[in-house]
Amino acid sequence: MPSCPYERLIDTYAVALPTLPQPRKSLFRDGKNAVATRQRWAWVMTERHEKGERKGERLATTVDEGVDWFRRFFEYVAECPHLVGENGRAWTADLGWLMTLGNFEKVLQGNYDAQVLETAHA
Repeated sequence: MPSCPYERLIDTYAVALPTLPQPRKSLFRDGKNAVATRQRWAWVMTERHEKGERKGERLATTVDEGVDWFRRFFEYVAECPHLVGENGRAWTADLGWLMTLGNFEKVLQGNYDAQVLETAHA
């Protein structure tokens, strides 16, 4: 499996989510969030599609495919109002928060999707 390309992931995050807090690359790569980021990277590089035309195929097999998967993930986060500060508390997610296993799972399960939140608060 290719090594986690921290800098490319941080750059991809910055492009998709420029209004969210931006990590310092040197601190992120060696800091507390590095382990979680490596774990999410490993998941993307080894997990398989569960449905659709690509069912059974790996989510990503190359660094470029992995980075592209995260690009789509970050673009999805950008469409989740709660995660980008539209939540009445001015709280926003950041890259470290997104890479934590529990939070990563919640985002992938759609817990922060605008329509899900509207239904929950209706």
